[in-house]
Amino acid sequence: MNGTVLDNLETLRSQKAKLQHAVERLIDSFAEGLIEKDQFASRMARTKSRIADLDSRSKSCAGDVDQREQLRLATKRLRELATVGPELGSADWQRKREIIRTVAH
Repeated sequence: MNGTVLDNLETLRSQKAKLQHAVERLIDSFAEGLIEKDQFASRMARTKSRIADLDSRSKSCAGDVDQREQLRLATKRLRELATVGPELGSADWQRKREIIRTVAH
């Protein structure tokens, strides 16, 4: 599997965790009276927007990871089936049945 895609996904998750921590700090700052309501609201809106963007990008990246894994499994399966072809013609009924079951799953 492509390490870059997994690295990107991990980076996005890390960035989201930092932003979620920032939300907690904003709430604490507002509760302690360190920032005004308008500052709190605008910063919170920006931070939540960035979190939503990261969620969207993470979902897309995770989909890429899933697709790559499915492709890897399909390729592996095709390689396995390629070795069965020559064997199939001379196989007895029981072996053919096992092969069909394997292919069907």
